[in-house]
Amino acid sequence: MPKIEVNDIKIYYKVIGEGEPLCLIMGWGGNSDMWYRQREFFSKFYKVILLDNRGIGRSSKPKFPYTMQMFLGD
Repeated sequence: MPKIEVNDIKIYYKVIGEGEPLCLIMGWGGNSDMWYRQREFFSKFYKVILLDNRGIGRSSKPKFPYTMQMFLGD
């Protein structure tokens, strides 16, 4: 389970396929697993990068309130 440390938290990510990068970022409350249909299709043509935002899925879940600035910084 690959993770990268950013702003003192660990962000989960997954890379599937090869080619030009295509980053799929889920909206508020969703996680990277929700892209399963799209990732199967796009990974045939692109290097698909999926991630879980802070506080979601397999990423760190810090105990303080989240702000949009924090998400932008990640």
